[in-house]
Amino acid sequence: MAFDDEGNAYANTLDAPGGTFAFTGFNQTVAIKRPGKPWTGPITVHDNRGNPVSQQNFLDDKNWIAVDNNTDVNGGPNRPHDRKIGWMYVCWSFDGTQTPSQQIVLMRSKDGGLTWGGATPGDNTPIPVSQKAVVAGIGCHEDIGPQGELYVTWYDNSLDALMQAKSTDHGASFTPARPIAAITGVNNPFPAQSFRNLSIPTSGIDRKGHIYIAVDSANGQGGPLAPDASISKLKQLAHKHQAEMEQAGDAKVNSDVVLFKSTDGGNSYTGPIRVNQDRTGNDQFQPWLAVTPKGQLDIMYFDKRRDPQNFFIGETLSRSNDGGKTFTDVRLDRHMWDPRVNPPISVSGQFIGDYQGIAADDDVAIPFWNDTQLANLPRTDRAYSRWQEVLDARVPNDALHGGPGCRDHRPPRTTLRRSGVSAGSGGIRVAGTSSDRGCKGKTRKASIPGRVTKVYVSVAKVLGKRCSFLLSNRRFSRRRSCGKRVLLRAKGRHRWLFHSKAHLGRGTYRIVAVAIDLSGNRERPVRHRNTVVIHVR
Repeated sequence: MAFDDEGNAYANTLDAPGGTFAFTGFNQTVAIKRPGKPWTGPITVHDNRGNPVSQQNFLDDKNWIAVDNNTDVNGGPNRPHDRKIGWMYVCWSFDGTQTPSQQIVLMRSKDGGLTWGGATPGDNTPIPVSQKAVVAGIGCHEDIGPQGELYVTWYDNSLDALMQAKSTDHGASFTPARPIAAITGVNNPFPAQSFRNLSIPTSGIDRKGHIYIAVDSANGQGGPLAPDASISKLKQLAHKHQAEMEQAGDAKVNSDVVLFKSTDGGNSYTGPIRVNQDRTGNDQFQPWLAVTPKGQLDIMYFDKRRDPQNFFIGETLSRSNDGGKTFTDVRLDRHMWDPRVNPPISVSGQFIGDYQGIAADDDVAIPFWNDTQLANLPRTDRAYSRWQEVLDARVPNDALHGGPGCRDHRPPRTTLRRSGVSAGSGGIRVAGTSSDRGCKGKTRKASIPGRVTKVYVSVAKVLGKRCSFLLSNRRFSRRRSCGKRVLLRAKGRHRWLFHSKAHLGRGTYRIVAVAIDLSGNRERPVRHRNTVVIHVR
């Protein structure tokens, strides 16, 4: 999907005659949605069906569409609602079906997407962007600078490198493609999972012309490359990375989302900066990036951080308000989901994505993706679905959701007194109070209100240096480390109450109450404040 500054939307679609298992003759079309009007029919961008040879031997894959909203087709200024639509571009991987040929190519339109061509409109001959004809790469992404300069970026999995080419004449010609950053590609299914992976980059440009590229890389590895980087050395480095991953084993390899940045028109890059801010060592992968008019970076991706087993998947949005120096993470999904639930299947294997996306301005970000979290609902729920569905989230650009403003890193404060704990034949009752201050910015939007969202209570029977914890079924767990608490939800937030009918036998018990605030801050146990020790005789 792409949008111009006149209010029109453009959907660029792959057409697979005979279905994906045919694996030949994939073509591309564009449909246009103008304000107040229905979508147009499909407009051909590139057609492999012109003759039996091309239909049998070539297919289009991993396409991306972009519109120049900075300059018009003559290179002049292009402003919102001035009735001017800039050049439009579609890049993709032009693949051979019978031989291992693969090129990054591009088509253009100068009439608002009505006709497409390479050198001339309607010629059905794409412009080559990569110089390699054999396995040049996959997953191209184009973006447009303030002066109409066009950057095309893709991943070359034979070099384990991000490649880029630049055009200053609206795509008529390109600089020689060169490697700009080395990564360790995440190109195989994760352990115990079957959906396909590939480190496809996503890019964005701010109004200053700074270029940002986000991609997933094993263990967050990677680094920028000099303009004269040797291809032979890159191949050696790629083989070395692969050997290191195989030697380390699956348990020690995880995927992180990283960011590279250029402030000199793509001549050099810095990075990588780790985008996901978790400390779990779990997988984050398949990112998509949008840059707002004021330069905020919004990056969404699949995320396993909330599953200790690193299997089930959720979605996260990471925001940066300082040009990619720091990020704040915002959870998008309501429930983690199982990628094994009825995935689409082709000759490439199982799918869970490849075509997520995000649109963002300085008021809101709208990421969209496909997952199976609706399969977690009861079958009687009207929203239940046993298939992958496309979902989105509307994330306001305020301080609470990673937007400009204050950052609340201060946890709530809970007060628990001995008089608030009673244990007897009727079970155990714990009552206390919790409060939170939030943080104050210059405006309401830049502030985070102080609000306790949840309170949890832990009841531990102290057995020497080990503990046995009260469970939700009113029984106590086996002995375990006293630091591995079992937290049970209390009722209420500011004034709260926890009650269990569990019988407490003789012994010493440590009761801990902790609160969580709007920003996700969780307080720690503190003696004589939110921790009470009782003796049952």
